Amino acid sequence: MVKETMKVGVIGAGKIAGRHIGAYKKFADVEVVVSDIDGDASGRLASHFRIDCMGKTADIIENDAIQVVDVCTPVTSHKEIILAALKKGKHVFCEKPLCMSLLEAFQIKGAAENAEKMLMVGYLYRFHPAFVKVKEWLDEGLIGNVHFGIFRVGGRGSHQAWKHLLSCGGGVINEMLIHKLDLVLWYLDRIDSVKVSAKEILIKEREIGGQIVKADAEDMILLDLRCGGARIICEADFVSPVYMEYLEFHGDNGSIFTSVLSHLPTILFLKEGRGIYDKGSTFVNFQQVNLFDLEIGHFLNCIKNGTRNMNSIDDSIKALEIAEKLKEA
Repeated sequence: MVKETMKVGVIGAGKIAGRHIGAYKKFADVEVVVSDIDGDASGRLASHFRIDCMGKTADIIENDAIQVVDVCTPVTSHKEIILAALKKGKHVFCEKPLCMSLLEAFQIKGAAENAEKMLMVGYLYRFHPAFVKVKEWLDEGLIGNVHFGIFRVGGRGSHQAWKHLLSCGGGVINEMLIHKLDLVLWYLDRIDSVKVSAKEILIKEREIGGQIVKADAEDMILLDLRCGGARIICEADFVSPVYMEYLEFHGDNGSIFTSVLSHLPTILFLKEGRGIYDKGSTFVNFQQVNLFDLEIGHFLNCIKNGTRNMNSIDDSIKALEIAEKLKEA
């Protein structure tokens, strides 16, 4: 029996688009095309992956043979593309964050419900095996009631000028912090209050592509969150010379530490043994994985099987509600 081919149109030809296309190419029953307002960029990406290239966004949206639209453009353009794709009856995968504001998010939610199509947002950390394991440990109550946690992610920034410009939807809130807010909500189900301890532009000028860019979007933010009985310190930045990421939880029966960085171990410490885990420290090493492969595979399977995806629009709305307040702070 021959499998029906699913045709995906990727809009945007930056680094993330390449990661998505690489993931789609691993599925024999998926055909990919790409489009970008920069024809040279989309041409190079199409040539690299040996796929077809379309000239305009509208060429993908209006093409009835394309069933899925993958949005890899700056956040300022997300709403327009998503609404157009849903109106044409296409499933949509969108890189985080979903859009620029809560108002846009509710417009998108209504359109997705009316279209009865899959809409998934790319919060890929949820798919890391270490983070999935931590979710299992917390749900099993191994460390008891969580009373404190630390979430951190940092990078050097300076990859693209738009990431440091407010007018283009840049800033560390949209690019980095939103991932951590999504994880906090995934793990603890709630964020009751948010206090901004610091929000700054630490590096005011960036050299990008041989030009000096004057940054006006925040490149560091530090939050104090209250989540039920837990206090969570959450930090994100564009000032770390090397990518750094980790999280830790502390409860009345122990602690958890983990990271997407494969050279850092995942550690479960229990004061008293529970389940299959003894008292003391348990070390688990997870090999490096391709998170884009995992999330794109999950998205495609949800479409094929008609199942709910892990990163729903309601999850995105919860994170966006907090992010919007932070931008105004």
